[in-house]
Amino acid sequence: MRDNKSTLDRILANATILLAGCALFLLSPPIAQAQSTIYAMTQSGVYGTLNLSNGTFTQISTPGFEPAGIAGLGANMFAANYPGSTLYEINPINGNFVTIGNGTASYYDFGGTTTGLYAVGTDQNLYSVNAASGASTLIGPTGLGSGGYQSLSGGGAQLYTAVPGNNGDELLYVVNTTTGAATEIGDMGLQDDVSSIGFANGTLYGADINGNYYTVNTSTGAATLIGNSGQDLWGLGIPPMTFGVLHNFTGGMDGANPFTGMVFDSSGNLYGTAGAGGISSCSSDGLQGCGTAFKLAKRNGNFTMDPLYEFRGGTDGQFPLRPMTIGPNGSLYGTTVGGGEGSCSFDGATGCGMVYNLMPAPTFPRTPLTPWNERVLYRFTGGDDGGSPFSTVIFDASGNIYGTTVFGGTNGYGTVFKLTPAGGGNYTESAIYSFAGGSDGENPYDGLIADTAGNYYGTTPNGGGSTNCSSGCGTVFELSPNGSGWTEKILYRFQGPNDGENPDGGLVMDHAGNLYGNTWQGGPGGGGTVYELSPSGGGNWTETTIYSVPVAGYAVGRLFLDSAGNLYNALQGGGGFGLGQIFELMPSNGSWTYVDLYDFVGAPNAANPIGGVVLDSSGNIYGTTAFGGTNTCGGGSYECGTAWKITP
Repeated sequence: MRDNKSTLDRILANATILLAGCALFLLSPPIAQAQSTIYAMTQSGVYGTLNLSNGTFTQISTPGFEPAGIAGLGANMFAANYPGSTLYEINPINGNFVTIGNGTASYYDFGGTTTGLYAVGTDQNLYSVNAASGASTLIGPTGLGSGGYQSLSGGGAQLYTAVPGNNGDELLYVVNTTTGAATEIGDMGLQDDVSSIGFANGTLYGADINGNYYTVNTSTGAATLIGNSGQDLWGLGIPPMTFGVLHNFTGGMDGANPFTGMVFDSSGNLYGTAGAGGISSCSSDGLQGCGTAFKLAKRNGNFTMDPLYEFRGGTDGQFPLRPMTIGPNGSLYGTTVGGGEGSCSFDGATGCGMVYNLMPAPTFPRTPLTPWNERVLYRFTGGDDGGSPFSTVIFDASGNIYGTTVFGGTNGYGTVFKLTPAGGGNYTESAIYSFAGGSDGENPYDGLIADTAGNYYGTTPNGGGSTNCSSGCGTVFELSPNGSGWTEKILYRFQGPNDGENPDGGLVMDHAGNLYGNTWQGGPGGGGTVYELSPSGGGNWTETTIYSVPVAGYAVGRLFLDSAGNLYNALQGGGGFGLGQIFELMPSNGSWTYVDLYDFVGAPNAANPIGGVVLDSSGNIYGTTAFGGTNTCGGGSYECGTAWKITP
């Protein structure tokens, strides 16, 4: 049966447990993945970094087993043992190795590409290795003989292997990841056995058993000596994507604990909100401060924090929990679940919430510390108008604003609201639909999306009528104009647990009119699902579960859909360290391929991404984490959170 707490309350309850894990990682600052530094592991089982400029090997940890190799996938590092079948994920900060699971093959060598992990077995067959479970799947024979040293590359778009030739030379091969077959490229020109090869910064590097390390030409196989490390390295490379923290929140003017994702403007600046922090004395579920709005200003390729506004509670808002929207006039619009008027209570945030507009102050000269002006567009009362807007807002072509409230309405189960411009900067609010509960939806979260015909789509985490969840397992709904008003239609009622339960995140729509979303829990894996709803004729829709999230994953933010049809999202928990994960789902021939892009490792790095992600035109991924970072808030009882970037 469903846990009937609100999303925020469940987020914080889980985060309290996860924060205990964060403390384990307060050890050292992140390792900078500079051009000259790559990760490595020795034959004797020591993990560390190799400085390519001077050959210095710096030990990070001693897992103590003989490796089959190491490989990066997304922004994560993995290792496998030799001989054996165990897959490990590596925390690059402190070198902690976490066991993912076991395959059925005995590994002779281990590596990977930018899209998957692979191993060559002692039988000289190529296997794919599942990064989430460690399971191995036979692909096919490499055609290479066993015996002697062999190395498998990691981190590149192609998979390579280096093996001794019949004349004592070393040969480079490219490996077909569909069939397993290895095709010779050329002689590396070395007499010593090559013990590891791996990609870093787009270049293939190799190392031999005597500590020499080289660059390797992937067209000819020729190796060029760089230096000597004094180590027999059996794993070499870095993840093909790099993770970096853009800002560590402090709890002051910049805010604390960002629960939302961010949004880009046309100049590449990022805007977001922090759920807590600031100068005022609100308290919500143990978090201190009323929250803030901020800008990460892009300057010379870097991002600088510019605080924009500190919410003050009372008749002003408190606890901004959903991403802001850039309106037609270029200013920012959003909601707070608390503050304003009325006697609503959303997880300790008093007041029924409001819709606000932020715009730059007219005074000159403006500086990054010049606060923006706030204009309250509407304060909810908790009655028929609705209460607690846990919602992003959207605009129609006439400048009307739409969103959802969790509570209120004629039945008390929440509303879809519309703000209509009334002149002089004022707005008139109307609840254009009140949810009825039961087989209808209850307590809509995250707001709406619109199609070109003026129909609106959204989700409710409760309602739908299924008895498998205590308040219903949730719905996907459509709201259509009918001339004199609006008509609501339920497109899908979740039954739980197999199809998922509690779709807390909103929706995205592709060019074909298919809808995509995620559920917070349920599904075969127990941690929620990613689902697709497709029009099937006659006004009907077909639901398909395209990914099942593992237990303790919990996707809360809205999916991001790129121009190629790939889906991205953040998991609050899960991943190799239980502190959150960023993943991608890639469509291919009617199925979807899951890619783990990054597993969060905790403070002093980031932990618990809750608000979803955004991508720029170069494929860089941006988001926030509610916890983690270098600073603590709440009297030191929890970390203040971060904004981060993953770079291909």
